[in-house]
Amino acid sequence: MSLARRLCVAIIAYFCAQMIVTNQLVSARPVEGPKTRYCKAVYSLLRKQWQDRRVFDQPVALDLKVDTNGGIDLVSVASASSSPIRENLLGRMEVVDGPKAELSSEDAGRQFLIALRKLPSPSTFSHQSVWLRICLANSATQTSVNFRDVDLESWALDTQQRIRKVWFPPKCIPQDEPMVLFKVDRSGQRSAVRLGRNGRESYADEAALKAVNQSSPFSALPDGSPASIEIRQCFHSSVWGDGRGKFRNF
Repeated sequence: MSLARRLCVAIIAYFCAQMIVTNQLVSARPVEGPKTRYCKAVYSLLRKQWQDRRVFDQPVALDLKVDTNGGIDLVSVASASSSPIRENLLGRMEVVDGPKAELSSEDAGRQFLIALRKLPSPSTFSHQSVWLRICLANSATQTSVNFRDVDLESWALDTQQRIRKVWFPPKCIPQDEPMVLFKVDRSGQRSAVRLGRNGRESYADEAALKAVNQSSPFSALPDGSPASIEIRQCFHSSVWGDGRGKFRNF
């Protein structure tokens, strides 16, 4: 190969690599919309007013209704059940919520928020009251603010499409259908990928773990989402990555 041709090939390879890196950075860019900025402002206010208390050693999740002027209308205890968001591509997908706190902690959290009386006004982006989900904890990393009713359907559909492209399971019986848990932050980066059940790892489990690891980073979470969410993804053995029933060789 001539020197000129080698130089041309090297230049093309360089620009292709730059495009790949750029696409990865864009796909992992966090959403900094008005809802997310509002949540950060509320978080900042909470931490300024905060004093460490033994009762908040574990996070306490509360739902908070805020009127257009920033007034606190209602405070209630958040539910602690898993929320199904999509099941027709790979299998059931759920957002895993944290465990419920003790009643004494919930009461203390409710009193703390009620005593604030007022939060930053959401009127810059909303003409009606908004619902926030606030997790209070002594740890700043465990304290969080997000919108309670974030629509994750489009994000879940895109995530399952990405995973399905690299999901090639071995032939398995229904009880071998794997369940994978993983966390996703606002930018779409995944972490803490693990099986959702104990016991010996099967070929199907290995294929599911590889599919989640190879399909990330995912799209950024919608505006107003938590800083991170935990996902439980179930895999149906009847679903294949290429739609033709090919299986990965092990």
